[in-house]
Amino acid sequence: MSDKDFNTAEPEFDNNQWNDEFDQDWGDWDNGRTEWGGCGDGEEEEEIPIPLTQRVLEGGTTAKWKPEEFEGIKKNLAPVVGNSLLNGFVDGTDCTIIEVDNDQVAAFSLDWFPPLTDDYYAFGAISAAGALSKMYAVGVHPVVALNIMALPCKLGVESVGDVMKGGSDKVIEAGAFVVGGHSIDDAEPKYGLATFGIAKPHEIIRNEDAAPGDVLFCTKPLGTGILDKARHAEKEDDESMAAAIESMMELNKPAAKAMQDAHAHAAAAISESGLLGHLHSILASSGNAAQIDWECVPLFDRVVEHAEDGLIPLRAKQTARWIDTLVATPGMDVNQRDLCLKVLCDPQTSGGLIVAVPEEQADTFAASFKELAGRDAARIGRIVEGEEGQITIR
Repeated sequence: MSDKDFNTAEPEFDNNQWNDEFDQDWGDWDNGRTEWGGCGDGEEEEEIPIPLTQRVLEGGTTAKWKPEEFEGIKKNLAPVVGNSLLNGFVDGTDCTIIEVDNDQVAAFSLDWFPPLTDDYYAFGAISAAGALSKMYAVGVHPVVALNIMALPCKLGVESVGDVMKGGSDKVIEAGAFVVGGHSIDDAEPKYGLATFGIAKPHEIIRNEDAAPGDVLFCTKPLGTGILDKARHAEKEDDESMAAAIESMMELNKPAAKAMQDAHAHAAAAISESGLLGHLHSILASSGNAAQIDWECVPLFDRVVEHAEDGLIPLRAKQTARWIDTLVATPGMDVNQRDLCLKVLCDPQTSGGLIVAVPEEQADTFAASFKELAGRDAARIGRIVEGEEGQITIR
């Protein structure tokens, strides 16, 4: 670069002109923001409210990234340093757990997603229950939570208040409390929680402890992603999905207590990667394989019919492709295998837990869960010796 480049005179800065241009740009942005559902001047509510599920392309965890995309991201992250970290992001676990001292550990997690119901209160409750599931899956007791909210201001104070009330009620039911949070005015609604919890070291459930012979339980029916896809195809609505909505609002607190009673070896919250994806995480951590009985897997009504009609979320298809080479389906033809994989890879919103329990403690887990939840947990298979991560579905 020459001296001439350095000595070229800067144009005179016109502050008044800059202010005028800024005001014009800001006005254009604010007008556009009003059109797509932002507050606009006066933060007026919509005269004819748009239903929550019509504001999003996909609801719940169907909106999350596909699993292999994180593999490339993790390679670029700095390694975690510190002896106090018991597990973290690179382990694919539900929470980051830190050792506080010899008698206590602390856990941190976060989850949020778009709505798959038009009911504001239920949306908040489902999102909170889903976020709290991350705590329950590792044996941690929730203590406090923060709201994470990206909602159109035009929904209005009352509607947004219902969302937050649904979340707060679930946090209170969990024995914790909400201490604040942050919000963004966003056209596509999303809500959830950042959560903090504590536990004794012996209460922590570690996926690497799963062992051959362990019985696998699934604590909620599957199919929320497929039902949401059917909803967007106008085949389902809040009324027809009532059982699924009620299930998604249910805390995994009974399962967490039953896990402690039965000294469970491993567990995972069934979420965006479906049952097979989260089972694979347990198997990869423990170095084992698994067998699943397809007929024993609990499903919501009409899930198979919708799947046979092709109403399958893109996320389920992506996960099925990702895990395809690790799954054996003896006795199934090509079409049966394809249906089975996509249903079992269906992303679950506030799904149940998949739990690995020592065989001698399986009845204890089943009895404890039924007493606390008022229904049975499904025995769907077992952990077996074999190639790491391999899953056989019969």
